[in-house]
Amino acid sequence: MKILIISYYYPPCNSIASLRPVSWAKEWTSMGHEVTVVTRNWEETDNKWPRFIASSKEKIIKVSLDNGFKVLSLPYESYSYLKSKLLRKINSVLKLLNGDFNYEIELKEFYKGIRDEIKVETPDLIVVTSPPLGLVKLGYRIAKEFDLKYIVDFRDYENHFVLNQQPKLSIPDRINLHIKKWYLKKWLKSASLVSVASKEFATYFSKNGITTKALEFTNGFEPDLFNSIQYEQSDKFTISIIGSILNNQEVNIFLDGFNKFITKCDSANVQINFIGGKNIPEMAEKWENRIPSTLLHLTERIDRKKALEIGKNSTLLFYPGWKNYKGMYSGKIFDYLALKRPILIAPSDNDVIERLILDTKSGEIANTAEEVSRYLLTLYSEWKSNGSVAYHGNSEKIKEYSRSTIANKMAIKIKEAINL
Repeated sequence: MKILIISYYYPPCNSIASLRPVSWAKEWTSMGHEVTVVTRNWEETDNKWPRFIASSKEKIIKVSLDNGFKVLSLPYESYSYLKSKLLRKINSVLKLLNGDFNYEIELKEFYKGIRDEIKVETPDLIVVTSPPLGLVKLGYRIAKEFDLKYIVDFRDYENHFVLNQQPKLSIPDRINLHIKKWYLKKWLKSASLVSVASKEFATYFSKNGITTKALEFTNGFEPDLFNSIQYEQSDKFTISIIGSILNNQEVNIFLDGFNKFITKCDSANVQINFIGGKNIPEMAEKWENRIPSTLLHLTERIDRKKALEIGKNSTLLFYPGWKNYKGMYSGKIFDYLALKRPILIAPSDNDVIERLILDTKSGEIANTAEEVSRYLLTLYSEWKSNGSVAYHGNSEKIKEYSRSTIANKMAIKIKEAINL
């Protein structure tokens, strides 16, 4: 089968969003399918939102072969905003009414490049992954124009409204969501299958009459990458956070528990790594104010493999669960599973993250500062006695979350959906 994957984000873009489409391309190629990926030109230095929407340095179409599949990288020109505030507001309303969502990401080159590619070689199937939401409209239009089967994937969709169990919706928010529902129902009606990274998106789509064809295919980890990272025993009891923590995530329980913990141990032996923490200045400031500077190693976002090496060589990995959210997976939680170091979730989300950790036996859940302190002291005592901390995760369960396993399952469901 000839498959055309359309994704705005793709390596070398340094975003976790890049990893989902490349895992499909690799796995589906290994299954014997003929895969082409269409994306935009990216640089390894593209690692923050301003760079994600900036014009590409390369102004030509680049074609490359990667692991047996073709990657078509298009030149990209950033969206030009109108100078007048009034005209910008009017334009924003017109864009919304026309179904041009996430219009700050310009997709003109995608339409042209994809049409040209299809005229040269017609695929059997198109797979588009969102965000940006504009790609869903693009997939619908291209599939209709060339009479092609298509799959739509949602890595995220209005998370702070859809997954939040206590959303604060303004009147403009409600209007925005209502218009999006109308367009999504139209765009997804003829899709052969809808893939979602969290089951809660499928529930939302079904309840709101958008589609009943959505199936969950979570994010995951890349076994080859993680198997290449060697464990080196640290001379300190090291707690690491790999990646950003958002301002609305609860970290005070951990911070209070950690400060209790360091009064009961030799703190000179303890270190916290917050890799990428400076990416959100308000959160970085909170940690700097609460943790002694001699114990805190706080960085900007760094090369992903280097960050993962730091995680692998840690005693413990920390992640704060999302309170009042349902189905809120984080890409980093799958990385944590693959690193095979004990994971502390504090507080629990009482949902998917807790179930994931308990099911894979990969860590501990703490909901109070006292529970955090107690768990850290238990691990610290083991570390002091043995020089390391044992890992008790269930390897077979963890394998289920490899990106190749998930891409394989997705391919099977796609085959069923398009009757091949």
